[in-house]
Amino acid sequence: MIAIGIGAGVLGSGALLAARRAVHRQIEVALGEIEATTTTGGGPDLARVSAFRLRIAQANLARGQVVQKARRHLLSRASKREADALWELERHERMHFQSVSDLVRRWTPERVYANWTGYCEESAAIRDSIRQSGTREKTLLYPLLERMR
Repeated sequence: MIAIGIGAGVLGSGALLAARRAVHRQIEVALGEIEATTTTGGGPDLARVSAFRLRIAQANLARGQVVQKARRHLLSRASKREADALWELERHERMHFQSVSDLVRRWTPERVYANWTGYCEESAAIRDSIRQSGTREKTLLYPLLERMR
């Protein structure tokens, strides 16, 4: 697990950009691990799945914190159009976290074991959603953070 030093202090654009990139790498590693487990055609290894889910949840939480700090940092410097896009990003963030939370709540370890195929399919959809969120963030945040360094 990569430690992301985003504490309560004020971070500049460069530090936020570095933190976002580190979190993105952390998420991709965790997604790759669970993807390998859920696409091999074997049965469920609940210990591994639980460990991967925890790593993804931790990375996703860190990602949300970095995005929130970056959004706050950028809002004071953004044009009206950029600010509107940043608020839309926040709306997407809330929806994203809700869908990930719903997956974890619905797919208890017992249910994963009982319906491995169903979990694999729904897990793939959530992984795609996580990657889409990352792409949305990169498209909006990276150029703004680079410009305001």
